[in-house]
Amino acid sequence: MAPAGQTEASSGLPQVHIGFVRRRPMHPERFFALVRRRFGPLDSDLSCSYGSGPKPQGTGTGEVHVLSGSGCLWFIGSDDMCAEWFFSSSASRHLLRCGGPWPAEQAGATETAAAGSRRVDLSLEVSGAPADVDAWKASLFSELNDCLITRAEAVALEEGDTRMLSPQCEWEEMRAVQENLSPWVVHWWPLLRVLHGITTMVTAIPGFGLLQTVGRSLATRVRTGAWARIFCDSSVNAGIHAEVRGCEALCRDVTGATHSGETLRRIRSLLLDVAHWAFVVMSFGGAIVLRAPESLAFTAAIAAAALAFRLSMRNRCIITSVARGSSLPRISGKTVTNFFLTLLVVTVIRLLLQLIFGRGFPWDQAIAAISGHHPSAMVAQAVPHQEHTELHIHV
Repeated sequence: MAPAGQTEASSGLPQVHIGFVRRRPMHPERFFALVRRRFGPLDSDLSCSYGSGPKPQGTGTGEVHVLSGSGCLWFIGSDDMCAEWFFSSSASRHLLRCGGPWPAEQAGATETAAAGSRRVDLSLEVSGAPADVDAWKASLFSELNDCLITRAEAVALEEGDTRMLSPQCEWEEMRAVQENLSPWVVHWWPLLRVLHGITTMVTAIPGFGLLQTVGRSLATRVRTGAWARIFCDSSVNAGIHAEVRGCEALCRDVTGATHSGETLRRIRSLLLDVAHWAFVVMSFGGAIVLRAPESLAFTAAIAAAALAFRLSMRNRCIITSVARGSSLPRISGKTVTNFFLTLLVVTVIRLLLQLIFGRGFPWDQAIAAISGHHPSAMVAQAVPHQEHTELHIHV
């Protein structure tokens, strides 16, 4: 049995809860560097940088394994807004994002609620031997205390020295994005609720979890070249790999086809690039040009599927990954995901407008206003009427 305050982890080691609470603000750049060093890259790092390695499945130090962690943070210069940190080894998630306002900043807050509301409050679940956990905890607390601002830094801030508050700080960029998006989110909240319902329906489809896992694994292996490293670095396949190189050299000497493999790769990449261009042009152009509601519904389904794939694969494009390049404009992964979200919104809006104003809106109505004839009537007039001949037989 585990001691009091501990539980038995699945690995047989005791599971311990660790809490860290301080009433001083932290320096954001120090804390960002600490969590990346201790717990691996953030989700934002893996979604924005090309060629990043797979997300760590856990963080271990000796016999200590970090299972999960979360909490709120008080950064210097952010007395109005807290930061939220979340880590889960089982779900492979590592987040650091803007949180809500401190109770002191909320409307109608009393002095009692405002006092002491700003703080650094972190909690972690780890498993390991008690001695190893104590040593790991002491090391972590020492590094966390180093992230807190010192008395000299606090005095300098009170005197107006803001050199430590770099405008290029990652946290300040997050705050700027949050402040710019807040009015937009409030204005478009009804539509965002509809989109949230659509994505919830898509994720509820049977097999979506398996598809998400397969897509994420495929994207990770393609981007990091895991299969190539496994084949090249395996000592078991060393002899086979040497024989393959010898056969390739013999074929080059006999046929002179030095660049045949590279040529095939270029052809495959070119074909995938052409297909990529066709998919983008037809999908985004179809949302505007197409008239039939069936075609618009098909485009909406494609946009929803593409959006679900990109979200499950951390804003990565499977076509670009397989083709190892693309001639499309270089745009960040999040921006492309927003484009597909816009495509889905525009298509759904057109379908709703056709339910209100009729089939083919607005193109059929525009054609009717210009020509004076409804397109369906024009089609009916184009079909010739058959002559009916009656045959009367008198007996």
